[in-house]
Amino acid sequence: MYGIFPHGKEYLHMAKKRYTAVLSVTILMFVAMFAIIGIMASHLLSYKPGGKNIPKDTVIHYDNDNNEVILRPKSDQDVYNFLILGHDRAATLTDVIMLVHYDVTAGNISVVQFPRDTYVSYLGFPNKINASYSMLYHEALANGSQTPELDALRAFADKLEDALCTEISYTAIMNLDGFVNIVNILGGVELNVPADMDYEDPGQDLYIHLKAGYQTLTGEQAEGFVRFRYGYVQGDLGRQDAQKIFLSAFMKKAKDTLSVSNVAKLTSVAEAIIDNIYTVSDAVYFVKNLLSVDLSNLKMMSMPCSSSGYNVVMNRAGMLEIISNYFNVYDTPIADSIFDKNATFYTTADQDVVNAYYSDSPVYGGKEYDAGGVNDGDLVIPRAY
Repeated sequence: MYGIFPHGKEYLHMAKKRYTAVLSVTILMFVAMFAIIGIMASHLLSYKPGGKNIPKDTVIHYDNDNNEVILRPKSDQDVYNFLILGHDRAATLTDVIMLVHYDVTAGNISVVQFPRDTYVSYLGFPNKINASYSMLYHEALANGSQTPELDALRAFADKLEDALCTEISYTAIMNLDGFVNIVNILGGVELNVPADMDYEDPGQDLYIHLKAGYQTLTGEQAEGFVRFRYGYVQGDLGRQDAQKIFLSAFMKKAKDTLSVSNVAKLTSVAEAIIDNIYTVSDAVYFVKNLLSVDLSNLKMMSMPCSSSGYNVVMNRAGMLEIISNYFNVYDTPIADSIFDKNATFYTTADQDVVNAYYSDSPVYGGKEYDAGGVNDGDLVIPRAY
């Protein structure tokens, strides 16, 4: 089943839930899906999210340091956070984890990427965030859930809401097949491949052979581009930067291609990937504004972090700054005393993790890029060979 649901966090008894179902496309196709729905459902263009779907809740947090209650009323602005997950064909590990903020009023989009090896404390070994959805999915199955995908998404989003102290209005999970399909239907994506990419893994049916230079990538080639990580100095973190390059190029292609004059192509894409749409009114509202977003207003960054053994550890101060500046949907600031108060992203049992978590200078991430600049070559990925 494919679709999109609203999602939210229940605090005490004051907040209502808004959840999402499963999409069949990858994170990079999120923009395209919204555009398709918007064109095909133009009679709903006067709709605006609200009412039971997006209530203006006041959220309660507890300040453990001072034993005080902090009330945080929801902003009256049209601002929404989306949790986007992407998984491979062979497993339910989500190697793509992004938090996306859309300020409809200002026409701004912000994206922060979580490295797949990010340490989290609520899982057993190996304590990596990319296993969160999979473990929560199988936990839901074991508990007899009839909708394990939805329950896993809800649980994952709830944990991030608690830690990051902001609301996630919508979530989606996507796979690689839809990604390949929609890129092909759109006629490929034009971008500059920064260096030769050669890698084969028959076990994953993955064969990557790309030459450096500006070119149009087919769906299969685009999959190889966003999955490639060999030869990057920072390995998987370098792959995140490659995904920024692709997302920037894809956004440009979507803006150029997904227009009223291409109804036949949009219909073909919709028939190929969309089986079930539940909150079409919300989707139409977003697309009505989405295609007018200037590429310079699409900001992308990676989670500030440092390495500790096999784990990547979030830098607390850097991430608090990013969430406060780009992802806070409340009228009050995020107090230091409530941010990650349940130690979701570190453990006191490992001093190296603690040191990386509280470090004054993260090794990687935190730098802001905009899609327009990335398309002009502002993002260079360090390579070892």
